[in-house]
Amino acid sequence: MAAVIHAAAPITAFMVGSAAGHETGKEDPDSDGSPTGATIGAADVAFKLCSAWAEGKGWAPTSQP
Repeated sequence: MAAVIHAAAPITAFMVGSAAGHETGKEDPDSDGSPTGATIGAADVAFKLCSAWAEGKGWAPTSQP
């Protein structure tokens, strides 16, 4: 039994990435503190996950090194 179905991966990546970006932005002196950058970055990762899955590549090509 899988803990999370494959379709939840982009949503999970967006939520975690957005939250992490917002927290990191608060402490980064080069950040303007705007939540926009974190949201755009998280959405970009989620779209990459969807594209990789649609192309039959699965999630592996989208993982971080």
